[in-house]
Amino acid sequence: MSLAQAIHHYQQAILEINADLLTQVLQKENVAKVLTARDAVQQQLDVKDHSKVSGSLLITLEILDYQLQEVFRELRKRDHNLDELDEWFDQWRAILKPAPTYWWWFQAPSDSQNGILRLLSIICLTGSSAIWLSLIPKILVSGTGLIGIMTILINSLLPLGNAGILAKNLGQEKIERLLRGFRLQNRLHSFHTLFSPEHKLGPAKPFSDRDRFSFSLLTLLCSILFVELGSAHLAHFYFRQASEAYEKKQFRIALEKYELSLRLNPDNPKIYLQLGNINHELVELDAAIRNYKIAVQSPDCAATAAASLASIYLAQKDYSQADNWLWKSVEDARKASQAGETYIITDQQFKNLEQLLTIHLNLEQNSQALRWINLGLGGVRNHPEKEYTLLTSLGRIQLKSQANSEAKFQLQKAIDLQPNKALAYCLMAEALGLEGLNGEATVAWEQCSAKADQTNPEEYQYQIKARSYLAEELE
Repeated sequence: MSLAQAIHHYQQAILEINADLLTQVLQKENVAKVLTARDAVQQQLDVKDHSKVSGSLLITLEILDYQLQEVFRELRKRDHNLDELDEWFDQWRAILKPAPTYWWWFQAPSDSQNGILRLLSIICLTGSSAIWLSLIPKILVSGTGLIGIMTILINSLLPLGNAGILAKNLGQEKIERLLRGFRLQNRLHSFHTLFSPEHKLGPAKPFSDRDRFSFSLLTLLCSILFVELGSAHLAHFYFRQASEAYEKKQFRIALEKYELSLRLNPDNPKIYLQLGNINHELVELDAAIRNYKIAVQSPDCAATAAASLASIYLAQKDYSQADNWLWKSVEDARKASQAGETYIITDQQFKNLEQLLTIHLNLEQNSQALRWINLGLGGVRNHPEKEYTLLTSLGRIQLKSQANSEAKFQLQKAIDLQPNKALAYCLMAEALGLEGLNGEATVAWEQCSAKADQTNPEEYQYQIKARSYLAEELE
């Protein structure tokens, strides 16, 4: 039998099975006949020199193969007994054991498998649409133009439309057309023939429900990846713009940009921290507290946000809340102190600590004051001014507790750190006077009077006391 005769028999077999499809009575013999006829064509192709195959035969074979694929598509419809077709194909494959490249022997549908794959395809395509549609409110607020919005709508409605059509019988054809629109079938087939040159004259296997599911899943994964990366990139862009505006004290612009970044990336605690800072600068304290309390839940922002909350409550004279939030702010420092490790008290934390310390001292709440002094001293090493403040406060408490020796020890350390400041000299003069060391006390009072800052109410009062003492000594 020649190649032309084999193709002729193949054509006749297709005509006969098409006639069966028209009468809705499918003959097992005709199904087997068209498959074996295609086998005969392939056998001729395998032994024939491809360079001698005429172009007209190739075109005819291509048309017939396409018609056979259309027959297989028709067999997938529910009007036919799919279980029976499955059984036929299984029997024939068991007998003939065709190679996987003989695509026509692997076209029997499996309704249960197709149904599951179609359902999964619908879920994937619907998910893709939902992901794209979720971007619209974010993009609308972020000021993207009409073109950007239309792009999102098109990208979201296309998968959604395909999912709806797929739920009907036409779904598989629509996805297949889309696949063909990207020329994926030709490219995949060309790639395949690079490794199977003996089958270059055969058509690619038609797209199955598995192929369509794979495409739908790929669409979903690409949508997730694109939306996530796109949202993250845009959020970072707005965050950077907001930070630049904040540095320039353009708080309203910074506020707007941070809010845009937040809509695209609501899980970034740094945005809440910065929003709180801007609200604080603009004296929008309720909004600042709200944003700081969100930021404080993040380990990266907890210390800064808690210290900022302490500042607000200090300004509102809610000292109990201020104390609690500052204690939260220095949590890492407290743990390091208990473990005997080094730690640092930041400038913002120390500013709050100093204010609370003054309040506790004024209210004679010595235990609370000592708590802050002891913690502070471990975190301000190499900062003479801060250490001086804490040591003078400690000396004051010990002086009131009549622990004169310990008070003098701490006050001398303060004097050594800052010899040009008055307060430690003033407190030292009181301690020396209580012990009857009048000569040494006089020297301390002289230093207190000479170095006192009259703009500081406490030092000004000590200066008056020192002058009075020295005047009495002269008499």
